[in-house]
Amino acid sequence: IELISFTGEYLEDRVLLNWSTATEINNDYFTIERSRDGLNFEPIGFVDGAGYSTQLLNYKFEDVEPLEGTTYYRIKQTDYNGDFTYSKIISIKRTFKNTPGIQSLYPNPVKDNLYVTYKLKLKLNENAKLRLLSVTGTVLNEYILDESVSVQQIDLSDLQKGVYLLHFESNGAVQIEKFIKL
Repeated sequence: IELISFTGEYLEDRVLLNWSTATEINNDYFTIERSRDGLNFEPIGFVDGAGYSTQLLNYKFEDVEPLEGTTYYRIKQTDYNGDFTYSKIISIKRTFKNTPGIQSLYPNPVKDNLYVTYKLKLKLNENAKLRLLSVTGTVLNEYILDESVSVQQIDLSDLQKGVYLLHFESNGAVQIEKFIKL
């Protein structure tokens, strides 16, 4: 096949993947694969190929149970004889525009100060927490989030270089985001 595009976008509660082919020869089917780390992929769906085509064809697939945070996708195209090729890998970050949680963290990688934007919908006598964790899960610091503020600045100048996690918790919902300290 001649794959001319492969894109994706997060829409409300699902990820919509789109791809187009210019030509297809012996194209049996596409396997949609996803990964948390961009290295270890698992199949999540199949779309039939056209077999033979010399015209532009558009395909789509919806991941109706997307993973938290950043998810990596690729397409495995399989011919009738079993030969296969992989598309480029794309990443889609699940955003939380309308639901409580971390909206973004920047810069990433970070040198000294990390800024975390978040959205809260707290009930009476309830609070939201943001925990700074090592990759092994050790709690390094904890912050109580204020509903009247939407950005938390975290001073990381004393941390060693490495990979760390931010653990957001509110109303029983949990979100974990990874970042790199330079």
